[in-house]
Amino acid sequence: MNPSSKILLVGGSGTLGKPTAQLLVNAGYPLRLMTRYPEKVGNFRSPEMEIVKGDLIDPDSLKIACEGMDLVIAMAHSLLGVGKYRSAKVDVKGHKSLIDIAKSAGVKSFVYISVVGADANQTIDFWRNKFEVEQYLQKSGLNFINIRSTAFMETHIHELMGKGILKNGKAMIMGKGNNPLNFVSVVDVAQIILKSLEQPEALNSIIEIGGPDNLSRNEIVSLYEKYSGKQVKCTYLSIGFLNVMSRLFKPFHQGISRVMALGEVLDQTDQTFDPTRTLQKFPIKLTTIDHFIQQQCK
Repeated sequence: MNPSSKILLVGGSGTLGKPTAQLLVNAGYPLRLMTRYPEKVGNFRSPEMEIVKGDLIDPDSLKIACEGMDLVIAMAHSLLGVGKYRSAKVDVKGHKSLIDIAKSAGVKSFVYISVVGADANQTIDFWRNKFEVEQYLQKSGLNFINIRSTAFMETHIHELMGKGILKNGKAMIMGKGNNPLNFVSVVDVAQIILKSLEQPEALNSIIEIGGPDNLSRNEIVSLYEKYSGKQVKCTYLSIGFLNVMSRLFKPFHQGISRVMALGEVLDQTDQTFDPTRTLQKFPIKLTTIDHFIQQQCK
């Protein structure tokens, strides 16, 4: 990618967006950051970064955002979305619209942030939605890079477990909590995004990235106990309970229903990941879960 290439970062105020924006600006790329919530960008400002308000379900805002851009990086999602922001509207229709509009605007390349395990046959619709967009992008005629990551440490370890542990010594775990899972830091995903732009062979490929560890939620709780000095009380939600709640929530909140259904998948299927092959092509030092939790407990 030419260092002067103009980049549109969609979802730039999110958990992955902020470290990605920082790396792109530091690397000298002219950056336009699109977000529904410009106020969430925080104190990070740069003469090389323009902030625009945009929405994946608003095609007019996408046309404005894509104008004059060479590359689009799309990382917004609606896992917990409801109503007009439900996953099918944002994660599928919205991203297909973005791809079409980017192509019409003369954008040459498109980087799409997906998930490890994206597949047409997945039981969880969010994974199927991601795969559908991957396929649409590959057939669009744009140069593409599909980057699939495992779950983010910042969200799925600290936001959903660690904060409660540090605040009141309690954790809620879906299932028995013994199944090994893989988590990756957004800082590491951002580095992979940057490296993919620097290596021509990354074009028109799928890159999968995850963390160096496969640990269960119970092992993660033990690490929080070790570094926080707190004894944690865990509440375990049985798979049967999660399935019932998933069905009850579905008519009212598809996002919560989806997360409940995901509990069974994460507790009873292989969720391990080996990043070795990716690191051979894109060498970076991955954040360990041990180090991540130690930093959160300081």
